[in-house]
Amino acid sequence: MQGAGCDATSDRPKSGRYVFFSEEFERIMAKYDQVTLSGRLNSVIMNHSILEADARVFYLYWTDTAQHLHPLKVTYSTSNVFPANYSAAVTEASLSQLVPAFHAVVLDENVKYGIFKVEEVSGHGSAVMGSRQSAEIKKLDYHSDNIPLLTMWLTLDGFIGELRTAHLASSLAATDVMMIFHYFSKLFQLEQLLVFDDSAIGNFDENVRVDLRLMSALATGRTWYEKNLKGSQLIGCSQFALTTDTIISQSEEHRAAALAALQGLPLAKWNEMLDVEGQAILAKLYLRYFLKRGSSIRFFRGSRTSEEKPVNFGSKTIFELAAVVYAEAEEKNELTSALKRMNDLLCGEGECKEPDDWIKSRIDQLLEGSCLWLFSGVADQVSKSNRQMIN
Repeated sequence: MQGAGCDATSDRPKSGRYVFFSEEFERIMAKYDQVTLSGRLNSVIMNHSILEADARVFYLYWTDTAQHLHPLKVTYSTSNVFPANYSAAVTEASLSQLVPAFHAVVLDENVKYGIFKVEEVSGHGSAVMGSRQSAEIKKLDYHSDNIPLLTMWLTLDGFIGELRTAHLASSLAATDVMMIFHYFSKLFQLEQLLVFDDSAIGNFDENVRVDLRLMSALATGRTWYEKNLKGSQLIGCSQFALTTDTIISQSEEHRAAALAALQGLPLAKWNEMLDVEGQAILAKLYLRYFLKRGSSIRFFRGSRTSEEKPVNFGSKTIFELAAVVYAEAEEKNELTSALKRMNDLLCGEGECKEPDDWIKSRIDQLLEGSCLWLFSGVADQVSKSNRQMIN
């Protein structure tokens, strides 16, 4: 079933490009909410975009949580095959192993795939909401290097898709990027969504990053995607080969046990596992976040002098330290030095030595054993909570 076409000539600027404000495009999506996915894609995207290099393209002004406008470029294309670079984690065949119900779909020779990409048009910053004249997209340089925000593929029957990448743009917070994803989820209404969790915060141009599936889990009990895609479930697998040739094994039971053990580890016990340099880093982190005002405790790197006192960590745990360190980074929306140092201390990166075997085995479980997630009921969440959140 396909929806009727829509005359969108009034939405076209003089340049010939289709341009929408988010609330305008949402009204278009709502018109075809009850038709099949292929009908929605045809009526909403095909009839409101132009053809550029075998892909449909339109532009959208997104209003972020700070009420600033961001020009986005949206690209959509289709394929009769599952190209090797579609997924960050799986091939068409291995997907059948992870999601048994998908096997029947793969056997259908007529299965088609769509690839959907959202980028922020770079070099123009954001405009204050309230004046269309301050955000004339026809004045933008379309040939500038855009900032990738979201990439996903999906089957055109609406059965399954994969959120392949979700990047943090320089002018958009990570939560805003996920709100954009939820916004377009109302169009796709997929039954199941595969997520390869490569979430990180850092300076990616300089290859400096911290994996959030470790630090977010230690600080909040959930990975970043778990918080933003409520209802996500870890996919259980054994010796599964990713497209990167990495072999992973995942178990919710083992992951939960590793997380609880690390969160509950007393800082005093962790301190005993560290060398002198590591102890100095941990002490500075502790004193920064937990030292009471007026205290005269001092801790210096190297050998202790008569003026120094050992740090009394009390009953504080890794969870308590991670919670305050991570909350600060989240509030500032940046990779803070404290978050980077705590991560390095845990993972043995930077100038920090390899962690104790007891810690390393549990961190490996959280990093290597928490990559692939499956989110079911996308359409239900979209039609309820996300629609209310975004309007």
